[in-house]
Amino acid sequence: MAEAPGRSASTSRQARANRANAARSTGPTSSEGKARASRNALHHGLFAAQEENTLLAGRAGKLAARLAAEVPGGPGLPTLAAAIAEKTIELSRFRALRQAAFLSAELRAAAEGSVVHTPETLARLARRFSRPIAALVAESERISRGDLDGGPSMTSRIREVHLLTDAHGRMRGSLKTLLRLEGDLQVARRIQQDTLPEQIPVVPAFDIDGWNEPADETGGDTYDVIGCRHEPGEDGSRLVATDAQRVVLLLADASGHGVGPALSVTQVRAMLRMAVRVGEDLAGIVHHLNAQLCADLTEGRFVTAWVGELDARERTLRSFSCGQGPLLFYRAAAQACETIETDTVPLGCLDDLAVVPRDAIRMEPGDVFVVLSDGVIDAESATGERFGTPRVIDVIVSAREGSAEELMAALRQALTMFTGGARPDDDRTAVVIKCR
Repeated sequence: MAEAPGRSASTSRQARANRANAARSTGPTSSEGKARASRNALHHGLFAAQEENTLLAGRAGKLAARLAAEVPGGPGLPTLAAAIAEKTIELSRFRALRQAAFLSAELRAAAEGSVVHTPETLARLARRFSRPIAALVAESERISRGDLDGGPSMTSRIREVHLLTDAHGRMRGSLKTLLRLEGDLQVARRIQQDTLPEQIPVVPAFDIDGWNEPADETGGDTYDVIGCRHEPGEDGSRLVATDAQRVVLLLADASGHGVGPALSVTQVRAMLRMAVRVGEDLAGIVHHLNAQLCADLTEGRFVTAWVGELDARERTLRSFSCGQGPLLFYRAAAQACETIETDTVPLGCLDDLAVVPRDAIRMEPGDVFVVLSDGVIDAESATGERFGTPRVIDVIVSAREGSAEELMAALRQALTMFTGGARPDDDRTAVVIKCR
């Protein structure tokens, strides 16, 4: 191998001279002469090791290329070669001559292709640096399997190994925290899902179905279908699952995503059920919901909500929409779908919200009333196209002969085909009412 120009060639010549001086200094045979010769050899040997290692540091790149070409698995050795060169210089300055000279000889022999470059020598040298790396790889695999207990202590003189060991410890702590949060979110999701109707009340002359798909672990949408009866002499209403005289319906969408909005809509659902139990009418329910949300929500937070009241005997639907729309009403007799706008601003925005429900809609057999959250209307395709209200209307018209459950299934299928089954960016919720 050609000597490096300038300082490197001069350094090499000086190193050879030093080795020659060290050899000549071993000539005397007296005890004092031998001691002096040993001291001289030690001095010159240290100096020579330092000079050689400085030269080796300049050749680290060439050494790496040769090792990579000659040793199986070579592409991973450049970093090893540089680390050995750096460690050799450190040892020549601060450690015993024998260890420094041993590393220098092995590294130089590997670089220049001398007879010392044997598999045993390289294997011994590689193990010194590969063992801690292999231990770190094993720790990483253990962490990837979910084992986050502390690992064995790592002994190595390589600074990067210690840095990686410390990083493993910090990663374990962070992963434990994330897993706890994930567990808490899963519990919150189960609690929220449990608030959704497990069974839709049976209502004479009507089919009702609801659907909710959160975008995150916890969603900011909810819906409810509450069947109730009022018997003469009773205070309030009894909640029933069959043969309901009156049905109160809700679709609510809190601003934002995640745990905060999920708590808000869960609160709305709980307040609604309490108001139904005490016998509040539609206007009273909306008034109390708004008053409590104005008191509870922070600035900038609000809840859009649609509250409906279905009278099974009269076949009428009265409703009030606080920013929740559009509302879609398909009239079978006219074979047309009407879009009904919202009545007022979302809940939690105005303390003095005027609540004046519109006139009741009489529903005839075949009529369909659909309420959707904006996550359905604003769903996007892979090209960024919006699903939109016209597509929802097309689904209603094409599936109008089916039950509420079949209508809902058709809507969900159309959404899946349009979005390619992609995870929703926003919570999706819908309520379908079909008059039989």
